[in-house]
Amino acid sequence: MEFINNRYQVLSVLEGGPFGPMFRVRDSLRHDHRLLLQLPGTGNDLSGLFSRLEDDFIRISQLSHPALARYRHFGRVVKVDGMPAHSGRFFLTCDDVPLDLPFREAVRQVGPRAAAVLVCRLAAAMRYLHDRGFIMGALNERTLRFFRVDGKWEVRPVGLPLPAQSRPGSRDHRQDSETVNLPEHVDNGDMEALGELLLRLAAGFPAPRRGVAAMHAEAENRWDRLPADAPERLVLALVERMLGLHGDEDRPEPDAVIRALNSAFGLQEPLFDVASNQRILHHVPLQDRTGRMASMIAEGIRRLSGARGLFTQGICGDRGAGKTRNCEELQFRCEMRGFPVYRTELAEGGDVDPFPSLVRVLLPDASAETIHQYGPELVKLLPDNPLLRACRANPPLPADQEEKRMRTRVLGFVEAVVKEHPAVLVFDDLNRFPQERLLWIDSLLERLRRHSAWVVFAWDGIELAGKARELLNRWEERFGLSPEWLPPFGPEDTARFITMSLGLPRDAMAFSRHVHEETDGNPARIRGLLYTLRHDGLLHLDENGHWSTRFDGLRDYSHLKPDSTYEKALEEAYARLEPTAWRLLQHIALMKGQIGLPLLETVTGIGQEDLVRELGLLADQQLVLQQCHDSGYLYGLRHPHQRKILLQGLSTAQRQEMHARIARALGELGDEPGLSELEERIHQTEEAGLHEEAIRLAALASQRSFRIGIPAQGIRHLQEGLRIARQNSLRDGETDLLIHMARLHNAVSGYTEARRCMDAALALLAPDNADPRLPEMLYLAFLFCFRADAYIDAQTYLNRLEAAVRVQGGAPSACRLALARSIMALHRMAYDEAARLAEEAISHLTPEAEPLLCARTYEQASMVQSALSHTDEALRHLWEAFHAFEREGSPLHMAAAYIDIGMIYQTNLEQPARARQYLFKALDIARQGQAMVQVAFCLNNLGDTYLMEEDFHGALPFLEEGASLSDELGNLRSRFYLGTNLVEAWTSLGDFKAATHERTVLRTLLEARETPPMLAVYAGVCDIHYQWAVGGTAQVVGTARDVIRQMGLIENSDRVDAEIHLALAVSVLDAAWDAGSLSAFEPRIDALESGLHRRRLYLLLAGAAMRQGDKPAAKRWLDMSDQACSSPAAPATSLRTAFLRAQMLPDASRIRAQEELLVKADADEPLTRYQILADLCATLASNGRSEQAMERGIEALSAVRVQMTRVPEAEGRNFWRHVGAQALMERLEHLISTSFDLSKWTTEVERSHQESISARVLLALGEAGLELRKAIVPLLDFLGADWGVLMRRIGTEHREVLAESGDISCAPDPEMLRTLGERGEAVLMQRDELRHDMGDAWPPGLSAVLVLPFVPVRGKATSMNRANRRKAGTGGTDTLLLIAATRRVFHQFQPAGMTTLARFGPLLGMLQENHVLRRVSNVDRLTGLMTRKFMEESLSALLSDAEANGEPLCLLMMDIDRFKRVNDQYGHQKGDEILARVSAIIRGNCRGQDVCCRYGGEEMLVMMPATGARNGKLVAERIRSAVEAASLLDRESLTISIGVAVYPRHGVWKDELVEHADQAMYHAKQTGRNRVCLWQSGLARGSRQRPQIEGSGLYRMTRDERAAHAFNAAFGLLTQAMSEEERIRGMLDQMANVLVFEQAFYLPKEALHKADWQGAVTLGRLDSVEPADGPQGETQFGVETGGRDPVWRRLAQATWKACAPRTAVDWGRTPGGAEGIHEVSLMAVPVMRRKVPEGVLFLATALQRHEYGPQDQMLTLLFADMLGLGLGP
Repeated sequence: MEFINNRYQVLSVLEGGPFGPMFRVRDSLRHDHRLLLQLPGTGNDLSGLFSRLEDDFIRISQLSHPALARYRHFGRVVKVDGMPAHSGRFFLTCDDVPLDLPFREAVRQVGPRAAAVLVCRLAAAMRYLHDRGFIMGALNERTLRFFRVDGKWEVRPVGLPLPAQSRPGSRDHRQDSETVNLPEHVDNGDMEALGELLLRLAAGFPAPRRGVAAMHAEAENRWDRLPADAPERLVLALVERMLGLHGDEDRPEPDAVIRALNSAFGLQEPLFDVASNQRILHHVPLQDRTGRMASMIAEGIRRLSGARGLFTQGICGDRGAGKTRNCEELQFRCEMRGFPVYRTELAEGGDVDPFPSLVRVLLPDASAETIHQYGPELVKLLPDNPLLRACRANPPLPADQEEKRMRTRVLGFVEAVVKEHPAVLVFDDLNRFPQERLLWIDSLLERLRRHSAWVVFAWDGIELAGKARELLNRWEERFGLSPEWLPPFGPEDTARFITMSLGLPRDAMAFSRHVHEETDGNPARIRGLLYTLRHDGLLHLDENGHWSTRFDGLRDYSHLKPDSTYEKALEEAYARLEPTAWRLLQHIALMKGQIGLPLLETVTGIGQEDLVRELGLLADQQLVLQQCHDSGYLYGLRHPHQRKILLQGLSTAQRQEMHARIARALGELGDEPGLSELEERIHQTEEAGLHEEAIRLAALASQRSFRIGIPAQGIRHLQEGLRIARQNSLRDGETDLLIHMARLHNAVSGYTEARRCMDAALALLAPDNADPRLPEMLYLAFLFCFRADAYIDAQTYLNRLEAAVRVQGGAPSACRLALARSIMALHRMAYDEAARLAEEAISHLTPEAEPLLCARTYEQASMVQSALSHTDEALRHLWEAFHAFEREGSPLHMAAAYIDIGMIYQTNLEQPARARQYLFKALDIARQGQAMVQVAFCLNNLGDTYLMEEDFHGALPFLEEGASLSDELGNLRSRFYLGTNLVEAWTSLGDFKAATHERTVLRTLLEARETPPMLAVYAGVCDIHYQWAVGGTAQVVGTARDVIRQMGLIENSDRVDAEIHLALAVSVLDAAWDAGSLSAFEPRIDALESGLHRRRLYLLLAGAAMRQGDKPAAKRWLDMSDQACSSPAAPATSLRTAFLRAQMLPDASRIRAQEELLVKADADEPLTRYQILADLCATLASNGRSEQAMERGIEALSAVRVQMTRVPEAEGRNFWRHVGAQALMERLEHLISTSFDLSKWTTEVERSHQESISARVLLALGEAGLELRKAIVPLLDFLGADWGVLMRRIGTEHREVLAESGDISCAPDPEMLRTLGERGEAVLMQRDELRHDMGDAWPPGLSAVLVLPFVPVRGKATSMNRANRRKAGTGGTDTLLLIAATRRVFHQFQPAGMTTLARFGPLLGMLQENHVLRRVSNVDRLTGLMTRKFMEESLSALLSDAEANGEPLCLLMMDIDRFKRVNDQYGHQKGDEILARVSAIIRGNCRGQDVCCRYGGEEMLVMMPATGARNGKLVAERIRSAVEAASLLDRESLTISIGVAVYPRHGVWKDELVEHADQAMYHAKQTGRNRVCLWQSGLARGSRQRPQIEGSGLYRMTRDERAAHAFNAAFGLLTQAMSEEERIRGMLDQMANVLVFEQAFYLPKEALHKADWQGAVTLGRLDSVEPADGPQGETQFGVETGGRDPVWRRLAQATWKACAPRTAVDWGRTPGGAEGIHEVSLMAVPVMRRKVPEGVLFLATALQRHEYGPQDQMLTLLFADMLGLGLGP
């Protein structure tokens, strides 16, 4: 055992102490002060000791006497060597007492005279204890420690003083007395122990000799021959009285013992210690005025021990009423019961933010994982905390997001620590908290509701004002906060308080009554009055060491009011201090903050031991405040007015000399100073008059803040330095600080602020342009303006720089001037001029030139050479720049060089993979240095490298993060680069809506700000590519002409690109294709430097030629495209090239080639895939393969429908025409018309009309998502039907309603519906037939009824003709029927309408097949009921339908009674059989549209649309009776209990409705089973409650058990035959049993890179999440919005690339702009198959509910591994 409670370091193990093992320890919080620590045992014999210590240790710790070892701390052992200790033991510490000789050896050597001295001192200590109501206790070998000081013997008892218990003969403590000087009573046990010790020491008895009487007799015999007045004989007589050897003789008092020994040996030992006796105790036991405080504390401890949840308490009272003292008592009591208490402390006049104090006390109990997770924000609050030393602050966000992140992380940290065990939070001085921190506390209370916590508030006064009062009212209502008012002391409480404070043997009621009248019973005023009376001499010690007053004898208290104020009394008290204490207090008063022991030792020259002793005395006198801090105890003054008193006698020179000494001492502490030490040094040097040094230290503190990641604090340090410089008219210092501040703003991309600071610095310079700093300052101002895109202002500074250089000259200034001119020339795209100026700048460099200036010059030269495509020269200059940055020692500048090197490899050498090597290095350095502009440029270039490889999904995470960052920084240039790249990526991926949004952003920036020409060109080329892709040919013409005009005479790839698009657009608009004129571009294309650009442009021409049918030109340009670049083509380019070449093949080869391309074309190329499908449809149709053509055409139509959702509405028509979708529609119409005989249609007009109708229905089906449930709606709309149903018939027995829509009042009775379902041919009945033939089977008022059956043919459906009817008659055919009814006069219930609908047979057949497959995948294999997952999805849809239609929805929750006993007695096989048969009974008693599900185990749930409470209860009763009558068990009946809940009567939310049905079912079980119960509000109490135990040990144990079951079930999914989607959903279902999430996705690699994650398998949704600040309404988002959010996309794609789990937090940029969700915790885990990533598991949950950590990652990885095994063949 080395450390106890992370505080006490064990130095050695000593002999056993009074109560158990004893150790010598070092207190790490009290400057390594040495203590003795005892560990009492845990037996029952010590339980009484524990309770007495709990009540009295505060008094014991105040006992201070030179002959006693002072006890310091009493508490529980919580940690041993950093590990939790669960022994339940407590410990005691006292001052270290040396042991030179063991007791028995010391007895032999002491001798009578020394023994007398030691006993006198112990007697004085004993008297001190007795006066204060304590006894010494044992004085024996275990408690006494002997040592020598300067050759003289000393002894200290280390036993624990204990309160005396109703000593015999004591007077009632309530008796009145006219004086404070009251008689004492002697404790007989103490005097006996002291007498025995005196006898053994004087007579030299090392060990007891047959009892005390025998020792006395032996000593008497030994000293019998001595004279009667010999000291030894007098000692024997005294011992005889002390031991009471003669029975009734009174034992002497301690005073009598001291006098007797002084007389016997000629000693002069004092009767009492003056310093000890005149102390007024500050910490006294709690004076519970009403008895309610003790009850409150006891109730809080009881609730912490039992109930779970949050409870709150308030303590309020007048200032000085004892609120803090009550909080201390509460803290002590709770800690002794094993509950950690975290109390905030605000220094007088200091910071009023309670959270730094709260975080400081929480940190020692936080795990390393928690500190790692939250440390990057906590270090901003506590930058010097040693536990946060390894944490680097997060990069800053915009102010509102920064505040939000800080709040979330701090509150998350508090919750993470508190949730581990029941805890107490104490917020003292609530009335001093700022409003925003009160709101933080409000959010914290919301978080703590699900944990076991007691939160206590204390504040001054009864009422608080403003927001504080509003929040207190809210906390009273929401959290049950009950304020406890502390009334003033009554007379008896005042008397008790005075007795404890002065250490009186009993109460002095008369004196106390008058004190009470004077102070109104306020504890702080009572104590202040006692101090004042003592300092005025009105309250003093008499000659016997007892408190007395000047008016005791007079009994006149009219002069009780002191003659002086408390401040005057303090002055007098200070005047009586020793010089050492006075000097010590003065140095404390000189500090801005508090001061530690090492610094005090250095500046005062007082040794550590003396210093600790003096500080202890001053603390006891309430002259010094001692507080525990990160590095130990710190000392300060208790009240602000003390500083004035202490320093008023010092001259200015004396004060400055003392401040200078403190400043020097702070600089010599050795270790690198923390920020708090630097701030103190700034204060000390300023007060010492060392203003230049203070300015230097302010700059140093700023650098330190910036280095640890807190630039805002660095700015504040510089502002402090500026204040000092301005107050003392130090213009040079002010100028240097402003330059430093400008550089700091520039480093964090605050270019506007940097320019403002530089302007201020320039204004301080003389106007003669002679200051040597001027050229550099003007150059920096030029750079700040240029980087802020303020180019006109940049030119102004450049002009001023030219003037300054003309005046001053010099190589460095000339170099900066040429460099600035080159930058401006490059900006204007004047490349030759920029190159000349860059070389001129290089020529001005000398060997003595600054490394940074050299680097910047070579960097600019490299950029110019790169723009001129002089790659070798560019690289050479860049490496020169890099080495100069190395000499400078600037990592961020080295990162900039890496960026430039990467750009050359990317742009000039077209080696994107090599470029990424340097760009990733730059990104790491930039992130570490928080150079966010560099981060943005790195992200853009990294995205660009992926665009070069046509890996658009790989580019998006980098580009989106960069764009978001550039928006935050307001950096126009990087935002433009990123925006144009994003448009290219989204356009290439076919997400034109996302591309349009980005184009709008770019155009807004162009219009709102001054922009350079090249950025406008980039935006124009970007628009050209977009407009061409969506078919905006006319827009291409205008945009291309604008771009060409803006570029002037510049010839580059952008100009050629624009001109080619212009020519193509004109040819399309004029319908005049001329391959020859386009061939004129070939020399210009060949002249381009970039092979990738050449390949892309030739491929563009080839595609245009192929669309015009010019195959020779297309082939030539395809060949030139292949030869344009030596590097392999990207997969997307290869696919497009292969598609174009396939179109040139003969039909047979063409079909085969395109089928092969379909296999290669994945979802990343939606347009190419669509084009392949459409072309394949046309080729198949032209070859007479109509059925296959139809399949491919429908597939292509589905693909283009999906693509249309990603095209803005304004561009839809152009895009539809551009991609040939209209031609595809016409081809499909032709196929439909030729599949059915339309020759009977009499006119061409009617035929055209019918074809247009079928086209509209086909589009409507596509818009319905090709789902069978939704497909019925467009069919009924076409017919003009009021009601309809799609029914599936298998053979002649089974019928299933697949979809139903419309007015249910038009539906027939169930028997008629069943009869119609048996029809094998089409039936059309008009009004008369219905009225005469059908009778009452149909509702009255119908105009017509239609029955249209379809029979599948190889997975499809066709209209039922006669041949088909013969097949249907065999009984084995799966038939789909449409049954519809209408009340309308005009409708399409005609043969022509039936024929039109029949054309959709193939499509309906596919929809039916998909529907059946989905149903099968959601059917529980044992029971035949639907799965829980299906229930979750269906219930949401049914609730939506019920709300829309204004209909009820009934839920039946069922549970088989005593089913466990069935499994136990009959076996699980029989149990499975019972489940299957009960399920069959349930299905048989429900309608077709009712959804019957297995909810879990033996629980079933039935959802009944359009069913109210009465009918629902009837159905439930029918099911219950059927189960009971079924005799499912041989020897006993099996029953079922059913709960009924109905929407909206019993609930409107899904979870609420299910919970109420569950409660009703549980109530049915509680009230006898085998019954039906309808939910009502009274059932909520006492019904089944699902425990919320997250965060507790029980939760972890339960979670482990659940995890084992979930893993077993998930593994079982691998062995079952099911579809891949079904297996994934099953896996997600099992994950829901273990992991916390509201939304879970499985993203296969095909869906991962899509803009809206189409193709993802999803479970659940994040909705109705209450934010931390309270409910804000409902919010929903899902997979589509998640896929569009950049934070989510980046996390998923980073996980995919790294093949490692990742977590992140979305700080409020909620997808879709949803309101109400503040922060979302995200986790992504890769799914691997044979070490190859197949997809990503993605989980999301509200951050206020849970934040994902390593344990969640580990569990999810296990599921991901199992899922990987189940993917693929």
